[in-house]
Amino acid sequence: MPTKKNKVTKKTAKKAPKKVVTPAPAPVPPPPPAPPAPPAPPKPVVPVRSEADKIWDEIKNLPIQMFGLPDQYVLQHATPVPIEPSTLYVTIRSTATLPSLEAAVSPAFTVELQDKFVLIKRTPKPLIPSKQR
Repeated sequence: MPTKKNKVTKKTAKKAPKKVVTPAPAPVPPPPPAPPAPPAPPKPVVPVRSEADKIWDEIKNLPIQMFGLPDQYVLQHATPVPIEPSTLYVTIRSTATLPSLEAAVSPAFTVELQDKFVLIKRTPKPLIPSKQR
């Protein structure tokens, strides 16, 4: 009788998939410390305007009657000199400028001659205001 041969079947062993080994991520160095913020720029210093500068700004463009010429202004015949901040000191080009300068800036300012300078001051306000009708 025929004998049955047991067939030995080979079982193929399943191969395990290859494990992909990923290298550990390199340690990230901490970011370098930020440089300190630059100091805030200083606020621009606004120069304080002296009383003499204010007076000059008010009178320099006033018309002045000089030699009968048209379009004459105070700044063409007077030059400011910084001596004292409370009073405007000017030098004048001609001595004939003095009476014309007085007429141009009165009654708001007083004009007086001292040595080679002309002093221009504000006229002080009266202590007791007069009644206006």
